[in-house]
Amino acid sequence: MGLGVFPNPSRGWVTVSGRLDEREGKTSITVTNLSGQIAARFDVEDLSGAFSHPMDLSHLAPGVYMITLQREDRRAMIRFIRE
Repeated sequence: MGLGVFPNPSRGWVTVSGRLDEREGKTSITVTNLSGQIAARFDVEDLSGAFSHPMDLSHLAPGVYMITLQREDRRAMIRFIRE
């Protein structure tokens, strides 16, 4: 499971992209600050294969965040900078 985010850094809207296996299932995308506090969470259904998912993160304060994509027992993380 690969994961990318662009643009990075961003002032608001970002797109998370990657590739998931073809299994169906609930996928969660969580944005946390470096203290581990959840800043945003998105539950996405039917995300499989090559995907891109736009997210509005303009409500976040400037700083460094981690975006985590999780499905069942698999997880991928990437760092994101909000300007």
